[in-house]
Amino acid sequence: MYSSSDPNHAEVIEKINLYIQVARYEVAEKTVTTAIENHPGHEAEFHNLLGFIYHKQSKFQQALDQFKSAMIHDPNFIEATLNYAVTLCDLGKYAKAQLALTETTHQIDNRHSVSYQTLDYLGKMHENMGDQYHKCAMTHRALAEWLKASEMLAHPSPVVLKMAEVYITIGNVGRAEHFLKKLLHDLAYKEQATYLLGTLAYREGDIESSMSYWANPEKKGFRSKMSEAYGELAKYLKSFKKPRTSQKLHGATKNQPTIYQNMSSKNIS
Repeated sequence: MYSSSDPNHAEVIEKINLYIQVARYEVAEKTVTTAIENHPGHEAEFHNLLGFIYHKQSKFQQALDQFKSAMIHDPNFIEATLNYAVTLCDLGKYAKAQLALTETTHQIDNRHSVSYQTLDYLGKMHENMGDQYHKCAMTHRALAEWLKASEMLAHPSPVVLKMAEVYITIGNVGRAEHFLKKLLHDLAYKEQATYLLGTLAYREGDIESSMSYWANPEKKGFRSKMSEAYGELAKYLKSFKKPRTSQKLHGATKNQPTIYQNMSSKNIS
């Protein structure tokens, strides 16, 4: 990407990073500005660094200009494009940020040609975009962004859980089950996914399946108070000789709340 014929390049980068670490931003700015003139072939990298320095000082418009300059010098500089998208979000320009992210995604034709660190960073950007859409009640856009994030993040389970919970909320049982079953392979989320799957089955009137998810928590390796409670509920349901499996349950009424109410990771201890 850059010229390798500049022996002082690495030394300058190290000096700039040191200034940034100790928050000597004015000195860092001057050093980068001088470096842009004295190190041809590295303009994109230094413009990106200058944008980063401005961003650390919340000078978002100036940061945006520098990231854009970096992208002009090197259209394939993915990190600069990601920084550009982040800064657009800081300025509340979500539509433009979305376009920048889409462009970055198009640049990644081969996942293996991009570092996993960069891919994870891009995934987090999509997750943040999804969070913003969700706050604005733009559910379908949020789900679309989270789905992209789940395909890029090194640890996608938190995003997968978000999608599952939203699908539960909007009543799309099939999609909720799809994502919850993915979580069964993650030990950190297996317990919560198991009880949510049991809850979905119960709400759909499939008592036998709900009992299979809830019963014998100790054999599944679950030790929380919630697992004990669901284990007891499974025993209670099993005590009926003829469980009513044919009647579909349709959600909450004033006197009959559904089991799934505000269940989240904070409930499991």
